[in-house]
Amino acid sequence: MVTNANEWSFIISVFIFTFILMLGVLVFKLNKGLEKKVKIQYKYMLVFLVLIFMWIGLCGLVGYQLAVIPPILVVVFESLQKPLYNGKMAFKQGLVLTISATVGTMLYFAIDSWILVTLFDMILMLILLRIVGIRIPAVYAFPLLPFVFPDYIVAMLPLGSLITCVFLFVLVLMYKKLEMKRRGKVMQM
Repeated sequence: MVTNANEWSFIISVFIFTFILMLGVLVFKLNKGLEKKVKIQYKYMLVFLVLIFMWIGLCGLVGYQLAVIPPILVVVFESLQKPLYNGKMAFKQGLVLTISATVGTMLYFAIDSWILVTLFDMILMLILLRIVGIRIPAVYAFPLLPFVFPDYIVAMLPLGSLITCVFLFVLVLMYKKLEMKRRGKVMQM
């Protein structure tokens, strides 16, 4: 099993397993009957890329090593796709993702069994989402990151997640507010 996210073998194994999963879905027609509930608006892909490149550039300038945290990036992309987005939602997303990272990190360092850590992580994330009252599937992936990051990065994961969430969700919120203002002006004309 590949457990070092710094190695090319990790990236290659993720690609291969994702490709196999995709083939399985296509061969067994597991995607039949599924319809898109939400249309992807491609303009948000450009906005997403700009936000991420800004964040990665800033991280590079200050020497911050947690520039890319996949669960956060997934939620940022999903948030951009939402027609309505507010500060309460941004707060809840940041809170849940940061707690998820903290729980995953603490369990990783406290328990020496990967199976127990994973089991506890999944149960605790389900409870967390129920308490907060939102659905964020990426939360289930977050506590598993300590298994693929080096220990010195894992130790920084909770604080790094908080910083990343604050920066990116504030930018998403600002963009959505600007978009609503523009839409309001267009509607008034």
